[in-house]
Amino acid sequence: MGGRSEDNLKKEVHTLEELRTIWLNDKKRNEFLEHLKEKYIDIEFVKELNKLNNVDGFDIIARIVFKAPLITKDERVNYFVNKHLNKIDKYGEDIRFIVLRLLEKYQIGGIDDISPKALRTPDMERMSAMNKLRSKFDLKSIPSFFSKLREMLFELKQTA
Repeated sequence: MGGRSEDNLKKEVHTLEELRTIWLNDKKRNEFLEHLKEKYIDIEFVKELNKLNNVDGFDIIARIVFKAPLITKDERVNYFVNKHLNKIDKYGEDIRFIVLRLLEKYQIGGIDDISPKALRTPDMERMSAMNKLRSKFDLKSIPSFFSKLREMLFELKQTA
């Protein structure tokens, strides 16, 4: 990607923290990506063209705009496991297993798989993931739990 498209992308987001804020919010992220497509910037196409399917769109944009290191989804998950899994362990083995499964889903798919919607997938339903989360958190806290997982997965320290 280069030239005009790169310049247009640089006009859309001004700091890495601004990009992160957009990326962690489903609505803002989807609106941002749609806005980019209207300007003929398709991050999914860039991923395919450059054989970067194991890289999150966030990291592609961060690389283009801020010259940040290109971090793969595997590297993000490894960072999460090494830095944050011990915080998850306090909730018990069931929650740890659910989080690890969500991280696997992220590696295959993307950030949309770190959301309450992922609990409706057949594998999560088979393991009664929603009920296990409810046993540790009240229903209103579950979206916050997912938000925190995303924040930890997209910590800027690993991109600096």
